[in-house]
Amino acid sequence: MLAELGFDPGDIDGIFGAQLEKAVRNFQLYAGLGANGVADTATMDALKSRYDEAMSCNTQAEQPLKGVVIGLDPGHQRTGNSDLEPERPGSSEMKKKVSSGTAGRFTGVPEYVVNLQVSIKLKKALESLGAQVVMTRETHDVDISNAERAMMMNRANVDCWLRIHANGSDNPEVHGMFMLVPAVGSMATDDPGVQERSVALAETLLQAAQSSTVAKILGIQTRSDQTGFGWSIVPVCTLEMGHMTNKDEDYQLVTETYQNKIVLGLTEGFLTWFQLAMDHTVWRFYRDEFLA
Repeated sequence: MLAELGFDPGDIDGIFGAQLEKAVRNFQLYAGLGANGVADTATMDALKSRYDEAMSCNTQAEQPLKGVVIGLDPGHQRTGNSDLEPERPGSSEMKKKVSSGTAGRFTGVPEYVVNLQVSIKLKKALESLGAQVVMTRETHDVDISNAERAMMMNRANVDCWLRIHANGSDNPEVHGMFMLVPAVGSMATDDPGVQERSVALAETLLQAAQSSTVAKILGIQTRSDQTGFGWSIVPVCTLEMGHMTNKDEDYQLVTETYQNKIVLGLTEGFLTWFQLAMDHTVWRFYRDEFLA
């Protein structure tokens, strides 16, 4: 404990020698105790108290996302489901429940595979920073509709969630990453602040991902026809990581190196976002921390 707190006890060999006695005396001076060099009860109590406090501070510094709940939705699944579901609660507009997504025009790798690979990497990165991560799927062999994915996030009371996708185009020259965000009035909540925070989250994450990958940015598109948005009551956005119909991006997206760049950017984006959220006391976890 003395060594962890910066006091030099010498070689830690289990023997109470002169160097350790000096370290104890220095700690006692630091703690305002009688500096007799004896590891008595008062000294040990003070040492343990300061050690526990220091370790707690270190843990908080190493886990800046502790208390945060983030949802990740690896888009699509192995087999699509063409059955219909309402675009949002009470809507007469019906959409297919879920598709299997696009695939690499040149690599042949399905989009749903890339989406899950990136999501699992991002989950590990966010958890290493203390976040609780809720995943809609961790395997390809599921049948979960877009509405069901949104409701999973609502039930989990996530602070926000990110839908992770890759795009396709009839034009193989089209490339770049972009974000989709819910349009005003298109979500399953009457709180306009949720839509506003969805847009702000998308801006933060997209900027961070672009900085990490140096990908072409195609901006942020507002959508009112996304079932994943229509059933959500918490901030949400969709990242389109790139175009699997473009040769360069197709080959990039399937590599661990490029996926790691995306994950690095998104992780930094979430750190930035939640720091801003904490500064403005928007988020539940921060309010709860103050009230604890």
